[in-house]
Amino acid sequence: MNITIYILLLAVAAASSISGQSPRVTPKNEGQNNASCVRGTCSCSESCLTWNIVEQLFTEKSKRVEMENTIKDMKSAISALETQMSTEKKFRCEAGQLGKHVKPAPSWPLSQTITFKTAFQEKPIVTYGLYLLDAAYTANLRVFTEATNVTNTGFQVKLNTWADRTMFGARVS
Repeated sequence: MNITIYILLLAVAAASSISGQSPRVTPKNEGQNNASCVRGTCSCSESCLTWNIVEQLFTEKSKRVEMENTIKDMKSAISALETQMSTEKKFRCEAGQLGKHVKPAPSWPLSQTITFKTAFQEKPIVTYGLYLLDAAYTANLRVFTEATNVTNTGFQVKLNTWADRTMFGARVS
């Protein structure tokens, strides 16, 4: 088969591909008893080759359409994630310390209102930790810390001891 026929076959296949209809390819020895000439399995190599080329073109077209749909879905998902990221809340942190540490032992409890430098958009999560504790060694160690009344503008911190504890200092950060 010469190059002109191949180009012609490709043009027919491309035209059929654009129209969405499968071309009809018939082996040239159609009238003969040719039961084995089904989907390119016959001995007439030119017709079978034509059939194989056309069939591969249609297979590739369906794969291309499937890939285009996948790409469209992925672009949509990316767009949704970009929108979500652009509306995410901005995180920020404020830090500080409070407490007392004196001798003789001060009176407890210590309760103090903390006001944020700038109000948060919503009620923040407050985390704190005891970083100083000074108590007499003659009794059990007892200390209580609590953060309450958390709002977007501030919160209340309480440091306390109880029973026979002599506590010279406690600080939280």
